[in-house]
Amino acid sequence: MPKMDQFVKQASALFPSLVVLVSFYTLTSFRITQGFNIDIPSVITHNGPGGSMFGFSVAQHHDSNTSWILVGAPTADSNLQATLRKPGAVYRCSCVHKNSCQQLPFDRQGNNMVEGKQIDEKSFQWFGATVRSSGDDGIILACAPRYIWFSTNRKRRDPVGTCFVAKDSFTEFTEYSPCRTSRWGYHRQGSCQLGLGGDIDSDGRRIFLGAVGSWYWQGQMFMIDSRKTESTGDNRVPFYQFLQPGQVYSQSSWSRDIRWTKEGPSWDDDSYLGYSVAHGEFSGDNESDVAVGMPRGANLTGKVVIYSSDLTNLHNITGEQIGAYFGYSLCVLDMDGDGLDDIVVGSPMYTDFNDPGMKIETGRIYVIYQTKRHKFRKWDSVDGTAHKGRFGLSLTSLGDINKDGFNDFAVGAPYDGVTGRGAVYIFQGSSTGVRKEFTQVIYGESVSQGISTFGFSLSGGKDLDGNQYPDLLVGSYDSDSVSYFRSKPVVRVKSKLSFSSALNKQVNLEEKGCTLRDLTPVTCLPLSLCMEYDGEGADDVIDFNVQYNLDSKKSKDPRMFFLNQEGRNILNETVRLTKRKQHCTSQQVYLRPHIRDKLTSLEAELKCSMRESRYQQRDLQPVIDVTTSSAEKDSISIQKNCGQDNICVPDLRLKVSQPSKSFLMGSSERIHVDVEVHNNGEDSYESMMYMTVPPGLSYVNFEKKTDSRKDVPILCSAPSPSTNNTIKCDIGNPMPTFATAKFRVIFQPRYGSEVKSSYDFHVTVNSTNPEETYAKGDNAKSFSLPIRVSTDLKVYGVSKEEIIQHNASQWKQSGEFKSESEIGPEVYHIYDIKCQGPSHIANAEVTIIWPSYLAGITHDGDSRHFMYLLEQPRVDGPGECDFVEDVNPLGLTILHRRWENIIVHGDNRATTTVVDSEEGLIGGEGRRGGSTSSSSTFVISSGGGGYGDAGSNSSTHREHSEHRSSSSGGYTQRTNYSSRSYSSSSQSEVSRSSSRGEYQESPQYPYNRHRNERAASDDDSLEKELRCGPTECIKIRCRIHELASGSSILFMLRSRVFSRTIVEEFGGEHVNVSSKIIARVTQLPYNVDPSYLKFKKYEIVTTIEEVPDLSVPSAIPWWVYFLAALAGLILLLLIIYILYKCGFFRRRRPGRGGPDSQPLRGNRGR
Repeated sequence: MPKMDQFVKQASALFPSLVVLVSFYTLTSFRITQGFNIDIPSVITHNGPGGSMFGFSVAQHHDSNTSWILVGAPTADSNLQATLRKPGAVYRCSCVHKNSCQQLPFDRQGNNMVEGKQIDEKSFQWFGATVRSSGDDGIILACAPRYIWFSTNRKRRDPVGTCFVAKDSFTEFTEYSPCRTSRWGYHRQGSCQLGLGGDIDSDGRRIFLGAVGSWYWQGQMFMIDSRKTESTGDNRVPFYQFLQPGQVYSQSSWSRDIRWTKEGPSWDDDSYLGYSVAHGEFSGDNESDVAVGMPRGANLTGKVVIYSSDLTNLHNITGEQIGAYFGYSLCVLDMDGDGLDDIVVGSPMYTDFNDPGMKIETGRIYVIYQTKRHKFRKWDSVDGTAHKGRFGLSLTSLGDINKDGFNDFAVGAPYDGVTGRGAVYIFQGSSTGVRKEFTQVIYGESVSQGISTFGFSLSGGKDLDGNQYPDLLVGSYDSDSVSYFRSKPVVRVKSKLSFSSALNKQVNLEEKGCTLRDLTPVTCLPLSLCMEYDGEGADDVIDFNVQYNLDSKKSKDPRMFFLNQEGRNILNETVRLTKRKQHCTSQQVYLRPHIRDKLTSLEAELKCSMRESRYQQRDLQPVIDVTTSSAEKDSISIQKNCGQDNICVPDLRLKVSQPSKSFLMGSSERIHVDVEVHNNGEDSYESMMYMTVPPGLSYVNFEKKTDSRKDVPILCSAPSPSTNNTIKCDIGNPMPTFATAKFRVIFQPRYGSEVKSSYDFHVTVNSTNPEETYAKGDNAKSFSLPIRVSTDLKVYGVSKEEIIQHNASQWKQSGEFKSESEIGPEVYHIYDIKCQGPSHIANAEVTIIWPSYLAGITHDGDSRHFMYLLEQPRVDGPGECDFVEDVNPLGLTILHRRWENIIVHGDNRATTTVVDSEEGLIGGEGRRGGSTSSSSTFVISSGGGGYGDAGSNSSTHREHSEHRSSSSGGYTQRTNYSSRSYSSSSQSEVSRSSSRGEYQESPQYPYNRHRNERAASDDDSLEKELRCGPTECIKIRCRIHELASGSSILFMLRSRVFSRTIVEEFGGEHVNVSSKIIARVTQLPYNVDPSYLKFKKYEIVTTIEEVPDLSVPSAIPWWVYFLAALAGLILLLLIIYILYKCGFFRRRRPGRGGPDSQPLRGNRGR
């Protein structure tokens, strides 16, 4: 039976195997019940055998003045059929005692046998899947849709289903199984599964049975006239005539007491006609008709088919969503009190695909109204809210549960609730149809924490406890339980609250007829109350709690109080009323002096509730009907000078004077806004002026002008975040006719990022009594005050020493350099950028061009270091510089230098304290380590010529700690030496030819060492200024943030001139070295475009003078001495040779005989 298996799987998808998404919340944060008159605490619960599906179907029944609860348990074991396995059972339970149930003996036999052979199978037949009662002392229907018959030839197993009817107080039982025919097989009636849906009309005459499996599961309906079969006594049994009397088998088509529907077209296959059945009157012939659910019909959108009593098709009602199972459940009742039966259709699988929470299978019900022409054109729908809650899976008519003249119904959602245990919703009818807001919801958790599928089956409409109010049964098959809820009597209270002596519902504040305890005269008047109640089953005397609330519209600041309880506007009393007897009382109330709000009416409100009886005379306490208003109100208005109608219509006219065309940001001025309000109509009450304060302004105060035509009091409150930064000014209560209020509002500008490009003001006036629509055009004014920004940058610069004397012998000229003290003299350049105001600067870009190298390389292949940068630039002020990679590329040991107390004085002097420390340095005096400290003052003056920012600034440097002297002991005059200028600027007058290695002479500036650049002209370009010229420069990128007017920022750079490069490149000539700074404003405050501001530049020049070292003799090469000695020797030999030739070395002697040959003789011989 493949189709049977398919059906079981589809049915099980709606039954216990449903997967429920459970939402985990604490029960304390969820309202378990929202109550009206179905009483929760008195619930009576019956529990069946475990796993019996006890509660799968329920019904209410009256028999012989006894109320019973009928419960189906489709998988229960039968006490009367011991040979069967879980055939199912129907229980009859008490309405008084819990867990008091007994099985009804519908069928005492096991499987039927003919000639010793079994002809059917009753095990697992699901007896009790459907249980219905026709009413008081009526018949009971119970069905087993999975009952299996072995067919006429006993060779097949067809799940035809069967039903039993009990009569005469459960003493007579009759079986109906119209599908036990020769039309075997699922293609005919072999799988009809009779009894999955069924109903009995109110007089028990007609039995309507649904057989969902006939004709390829198209479904089929049967109508059996139980009275005809009973009166004729003709069971019409063509087969198995010897079976017990009372059983009707296989009724043939010629029987006049049974009707059935025929096979439909093929597109109706798998539609499940007969899934749900509910009887009603839909044709106007006073005969019982029937509405039948077809949840898979109409291309799976679902359909409800309405048949007449003889199963003639009257109407078809089609669903609107595929797969929603429209028609799964049905109930019939007169919802709107027009005397015509309406239909409620359940669609439990409905999903709202527009739900942002993406909840599915929330369910929906449709209330379809019958018209006087017996058509079904109008309907209402109500949606469930719980994810997979299956709202609408069960329905039942409750009758008139609150005795308001309109029938009500209940809706089951067995997987709804805080933990998915199920819920039942109560909806009430009215003259316009269903009230779409439920009046009560009962959650399964309110009955038991172990309950589940609460609301899977429902039954209502009958008064089981005799209190004149219908009660409710709720089945929970998964937890094998049934809950019986009783309805409480409903009390309807009629009350009237009125200010009885008020003339024309107005009170005159000038009439002060009462006096307070402090002898203050006040206006007073009486407040009267009349009450009466009625209700079926209500006590004859009931105590009510009554609460008066005076001036309920203005509960935070009431204007009306009770005279006998001064200062109190709320009074609680207990009033004892007799049923259907009016009770009246009166209270004296007074109005507070000096009322501000004279336009809002004074409203008194009355709320009442029932007081619980101390001595309970019944099980259930009455409850006040929630469908009627529990609050009674009356109001009066304050008499005003507004004509006979007491309605004042003002005409406020607003004028606002704009202070100026624009505002210069940074100026010390305040902003004044003049306001004028004139009332050209009747009195204006609680007249107010509202002015939104723009960002960047602070409210100071207001000034009232003395030229007002009438003395109108004005009071302004300062703005605050709670008022959305709005100034509120009270300009009269009332503001009389033709009165004028003039005042000035004063603001102080403040500076911050929230300020925009303009101050946008929005001013409005209004009153609590509205103006005519055409007169409101002049009640609001808006204007903008543009913000002007005026500012500029001033750039200064200074070198710590204007002239540096360079003696090459003091610096290392070759080899590996290890310390900064070996490479050359130190050079400091300090730049000062100042905001001249009056407005501040938001952001600026700064570029420092530093000549670190000369173009080309040395003969050793090294870079030609020039201005060797020792440290990262230091910034003193609101800014920073990017990291410079070409700092100390040789990794030299750096003096640990700290700049302290950098102060820019008002006279353009910058004072710094420099501390040096170094370890293990090589050299002469002053280079043996330790630390030295010196204080220097750099003077920046505005005077003289040069290349300044405005062409007028020059810098000089004065050393306080020592006199300047050269190491050679002399000081060369600046006019007597020639020098070369080497600059980082692209406009330098010095250029170098890379091929010839030549320099051009530059002009000398002996008295102005610092070039003050002028403001860039239109012909200059930023790109041109950023070029490096003949050097290989470093471009140091820096930024300035939020530089206030008059504030400065310093950029300091420390370097050393590379002595070896000076000697190799320039020899003994003097050299001018320079760096340059270029500053450009990139952002001004208040979104002002800074493009009109030109960039500023400044160049610092430091002169390097070359001086000889006279204290050290010149070194003469050895070969000079050798040549000199050799030349002297040769000269000596030459002289000797000449003298020899001249005979200088020959000796002449006298002759022997001459006188010259005589020996010398002394005088002694004379």
